[in-house]
Amino acid sequence: MSLNTLSAGAVHRTGTPLLEQGEWGALWRVRRGVVRLDRYQGSTQQLVQLAVEHDLIGIETLFGQPYTLSATAFTDCELETVAVPDEFTRTDLMREALLQQQRRSQDMASVRTGTVGQRIAHLLCLLGVSCQVLEVRSPQARQQLAAQRSQLPPLRELAHAVDAKVETVCRALGALMPSRRWQERAA
Repeated sequence: MSLNTLSAGAVHRTGTPLLEQGEWGALWRVRRGVVRLDRYQGSTQQLVQLAVEHDLIGIETLFGQPYTLSATAFTDCELETVAVPDEFTRTDLMREALLQQQRRSQDMASVRTGTVGQRIAHLLCLLGVSCQVLEVRSPQARQQLAAQRSQLPPLRELAHAVDAKVETVCRALGALMPSRRWQERAA
């Protein structure tokens, strides 16, 4: 399935393939959610970047090139097509894409370096979990985190993103975000 066959504005569920490297297609913007961008070399999948709300994906199209990365919905997401009606718009979008690449490269460095707890905390912030709430241990904050935990991608996907074992990610996640089961026992 490619973006060429998906409709803009539709909700794409976690794990849905969105575009494939080597395809030709449109320029897209993430309206809601997070999209993972991967490079495939043979059967090897390498996470390159995560695109968050307002980010552009398929930026190669600005240069008349096919997609160089495959995209998959990391969380439930919505996309919209981005029109490039003239050279002025194209230049503005290229500038935006360059600045976006710098920000996302810094994000991926934070998601891939440091302790697993630090990597998971940064990833959670990218996924829209309030970084301030992660720091606060009030009952209201714990309740909010428990609700958000159920919306996260599967543990194996989180582990792949931070380059750690599932068990280690599970422990780090448990330290940062209580599960509903824990909350029910505490009540």
